[in-house]
Amino acid sequence: MTSLIKRHELVHWMESDGHARVTERPRLNWSRLNTMVCDQGSGSIHGILDGFHLFETVLGGRHEQEVDTNLEPGAPRGLHIGAGSVQYQSPEVDVVIHMEGQQTFQQTMIDDSFFRDAWGAIHRGDPDNFETWSFYGVHDDAMRRCAMALLDEARMPSAGSELYAETLAQQIALLVLRRQNTRAQKAVSHLELSDSELNRVVEHMTETLENPGGLDTLASLVDMDVFAFTRAFKATTGVPPHSYLIELRLIELKEQLINSDQSLADLAYATGFSSQSHMTTLFGKRVGMSPGKYRKQARQ
Repeated sequence: MTSLIKRHELVHWMESDGHARVTERPRLNWSRLNTMVCDQGSGSIHGILDGFHLFETVLGGRHEQEVDTNLEPGAPRGLHIGAGSVQYQSPEVDVVIHMEGQQTFQQTMIDDSFFRDAWGAIHRGDPDNFETWSFYGVHDDAMRRCAMALLDEARMPSAGSELYAETLAQQIALLVLRRQNTRAQKAVSHLELSDSELNRVVEHMTETLENPGGLDTLASLVDMDVFAFTRAFKATTGVPPHSYLIELRLIELKEQLINSDQSLADLAYATGFSSQSHMTTLFGKRVGMSPGKYRKQARQ
């Protein structure tokens, strides 16, 4: 009998099936995506992904693999899969995979809503009426770079971590759809936010520097889907939401360094940075000096 696999059950299902071992629990584990590193040996997989898309990047090792699922038209079912390749499994379809060999791979589980948002924005159509095809052993540098950036973020979360992770997941969804549908190659128009819409978003970010929520929270402020909001925000400001949030945090930090006697550690958490060391590193890169030196010079 085919297993119906939910996102939060996938790790347990893989381990109990005996073909994979999780070597690094996900640090990035938001409500709509998470990522981890696994070791995978010889064995078989048979199941259906329930409501999430599975994206994997091979980090090391090599597999001989035979796949029976909804592959892209013309794709071979027997594959030799090596390091650097990426693979994607669409949800709600039966998948059977037989593997021989040993492999280490990054596994990212992305909620279906990212793909629906991307599809709706690209086609200006019904986001509930689309289909994707699975692929394995593909070499795509853009997809791989997004996955590696997501893994780096999981290992060392930074300011604006949730926004950044969701932006990367959106990009992966877009790249998958562009690969599979020629109509998706059409450029998405870069609509800009109105002054009132931008003010609404910036005001929310400023008032909730420590945790402004994810992209879905910001998009809801201007009644847009996440995909369209992200593009409109960058078209308006020149930077993605997570970068803008970091700048707002640095502006507030400068004010507090001048006008407050709080310790640097307290200021780091009060302005939304994950730690004092992370705050110091970002401040040094953007301002050219440490927070302590900035405070000293500003008060002279």
